[in-house]
Amino acid sequence: MRNLKFSSIIFLISFFMISCTQPIERDHTLTHKILIDEIPDDIKVPIQMWDDIEADPIGIGESASEVIEDDEKKLNRNTILFSPVTVILKEHNPNVLTNSEIRIELPRGGGKIDLSKFTGDSLGSFFVRFEWPEWKDAPEIRSFYVSRARKRKLDGDVYGVGCNKYLEISSEVAKENSKLGLKVNTTRDRHVTALSGHFVFAIKNGRQIFLSQVTFVDSTNRNLICEELKVI
Repeated sequence: MRNLKFSSIIFLISFFMISCTQPIERDHTLTHKILIDEIPDDIKVPIQMWDDIEADPIGIGESASEVIEDDEKKLNRNTILFSPVTVILKEHNPNVLTNSEIRIELPRGGGKIDLSKFTGDSLGSFFVRFEWPEWKDAPEIRSFYVSRARKRKLDGDVYGVGCNKYLEISSEVAKENSKLGLKVNTTRDRHVTALSGHFVFAIKNGRQIFLSQVTFVDSTNRNLICEELKVI
């Protein structure tokens, strides 16, 4: 695993779960804005995922088939720049969140969001959308999910990707981000299983790699979240 400084199908189904109740009308006057300026923690990502980021399918970077014997040399060939990211949580059902809409502005490199601080007293669905203030004109943003959610069985179905697995979810994030965002449901803490882990976002321009990330945790449901990875 690589330690970076900044900050399966059931997985996707859990994002797009349909709530049983009707959505409420949005009142943007209820938007609650939160600015987090803490220096983000180190996070650990799979080496293969980093290789995917450096490979860059557009063709600017290295060939995906290239074999690199020394990972540190490969890392040093690129300049890593960190970018801010904003997370927008928006209710689909009333009182699912502490506010109808919550905007969480994270600093360069992103940061950590404790979902338990923003979920309300009612069960239902809400949306998660991402914005990158400095990437508004980017032609393509690559999105990855590194799961820290344990697999579990609910009503006969298995939810969660499993500990330390990763997926590229660029197309899913782009599609849902153009609308209200990724839809998750709080019933039986499904949202914790769907979101727990690291969402890593990257743009490569020549030898520059722009990175940001959002880590979702839930301090009231630690039993649903995997243990931290050890650096090897």
